[in-house]
Amino acid sequence: MVTPQEIFQIGPLRSVEMCCQLWIARYMLIHIAEKYNVIITFHPKPFKDMNGSGAHTNFSTKSMREENGIEHIYKAIDKLSKKHNEHIKDYGKYNELRLIGTNETANINEFKYGSCDRSSSIRIPINVVKDKKGYLEDRRP
Repeated sequence: MVTPQEIFQIGPLRSVEMCCQLWIARYMLIHIAEKYNVIITFHPKPFKDMNGSGAHTNFSTKSMREENGIEHIYKAIDKLSKKHNEHIKDYGKYNELRLIGTNETANINEFKYGSCDRSSSIRIPINVVKDKKGYLEDRRP
């Protein structure tokens, strides 16, 4: 049995447009897979010991992308940290199987951030640190 994992990205778009595009993309993915007798799952961790199953969300605001936007990124991270448990409850079922603190995932019970740290809840990519502007990656949802 072959169990590959793939990724697809949508955006950048406004949030409402992003939601619509995600629904359309999932619909197309499922119907194309049917044609080739492939099974698609959106389970956050379909294979226990397999790395991946990220479901990460990269996002930014206009101020994050402007000069010294890193300050706004850190402010957003601070706000996210204060609502971590509330966010985890809203992210859906079975994330406790994915967010176990190994295989490049954060621990579901703690919030941490870091640059280039794939084991953090929020990751700041190296290019963002270098440029002092850009986006952040929420590795929890």
